[in-house]
Amino acid sequence: HGPVHVLYPMIIDLAQFLKLRELFISAAEGIKMGRLLHGVMFEVPSACLQADELLAEADFGSIGTNDLIQYLFAVDRNNALVAYDYTPDRPVLWNVIRDLIGAAARAGKHMAVCGEMAGDPKYVLKLMGIGVKCVSVSSRLVPGVRAVADVFGKTVVGPGSA
Repeated sequence: HGPVHVLYPMIIDLAQFLKLRELFISAAEGIKMGRLLHGVMFEVPSACLQADELLAEADFGSIGTNDLIQYLFAVDRNNALVAYDYTPDRPVLWNVIRDLIGAAARAGKHMAVCGEMAGDPKYVLKLMGIGVKCVSVSSRLVPGVRAVADVFGKTVVGPGSA
């Protein structure tokens, strides 16, 4: 019924991705299946710094904003003493996202954005403005995201992305 997308979370560098992909392919050997596509979840800052190298090997990518914010700013979003620093409103986060979108474009690879930011209409417009074409959100958030995108004649939530 089409390709299967395998997304590897918490990747820290190219070597780890290559090893995990190799293990997956080896474990799936002999199983009748269609085409497999292997992707990287960009949520650890070290992987973001190696985006060009990772996307040269991966078939696609996704930016996991919840963990990326937490790890980029070394803040526990569930700890009331420091949770105020857990915010997407910091320029450095937007620079990282912009760099990841650029790396995907250079590699000719698809890059989605997921996490709470992707479902917040306040941030969807900004994400669209820096080149994000696809967000992955829970189904209950799709109407709100589509309404914002429709204002600008864009489709940011498509089949299989919600």
